[in-house]
Amino acid sequence: MPQIIIASQFADLTNGRKTWALPCANALQLMEGLRVDEPLLYSAIVEGDYRLKPFISLVIDDIPYADEEQWSEIPLNAHSTALIISAVAGG
Repeated sequence: MPQIIIASQFADLTNGRKTWALPCANALQLMEGLRVDEPLLYSAIVEGDYRLKPFISLVIDDIPYADEEQWSEIPLNAHSTALIISAVAGG
């Protein structure tokens, strides 16, 4: 099953859990799984229609993905790793 790893600042939304496995074959199923299993995390990172909020990044198998892509067309396999991280601009 694909591994999900979240940024540590989101751990409060998942009762301290920062990594887990989620059965999914594509990024759309990943987002749906988050919506069902981790609703607080989901609402913190996703706006309507599965679009990521600003400064939230989804990286699957070392490839960053943007909202313009079709989540259903981004494949995951049993050995995939999905990172959910925040990227805050500083200066």
